[in-house]
Order: sequence, then C-alpha cells, then structure tokens
Amino acid sequence: MHYFPHCDDGTMPDSWPFLKFYEPLTEGLGALNVNLTTALEHTLNLKPYGFTNIHYQVFKILIGTWPKNKTLKTVGLYMRTAVLDGLDAMSFRPLCRGL
Repeated sequence: MHYFPHCDDGTMPDSWPFLKFYEPLTEGLGALNVNLTTALEHTLNLKPYGFTNIHYQVFKILIGTWPKNKTLKTVGLYMRTAVLDGLDAMSFRPLCRGL
C-alpha cells in the first residue's frame, strides 16, 4: 500500500487538511525509521532473488463521499470512516515520539 494521498484530476488543494496532516506524520515516521513508500520498492527488491514476472498494480481508494456513483460514494464513506477512526492510533507515536 502507498499511504500518501493523491489526486488524479488536480482538484485536491495543497491546503487540504488531510494532506497537511501527512507532512509531519511522514517526517515523524522517518525519524522512527519507518518508510511509507516501502511497498513501492518491493518489486525492485524481488529481482535479485530470481523473480522475473513481477507486476505492480495500483488500486485507488476514495476518501469521502464526493463521487456521483452510489457505489463509489459508499466506498468513499467507508474509507473516510476508517481513516478518521484510525487517526489517533496511527499518529500518536510518530507525532509525539518521532518529532
């Protein structure tokens, strides 16, 4: 998983609070030797061990209820709820001990 928020169409402003939250979180995790981009590097780490048919596939997950499609709106609601429920747990150590 790649844990950094992205936007395909440029509608997410740089001032979006969730994006701003990730900046110190990433810095705090880095101080604790945790790399949020490790999953992106795994395909490179497998080649030296003889793996040749390696595929990298991206599955995008919505955060929020902005889509017009009812199914995507529900998925976005579930993801937003999961993120909000986990904010305390995922940020306590990096923000309190990593910074």
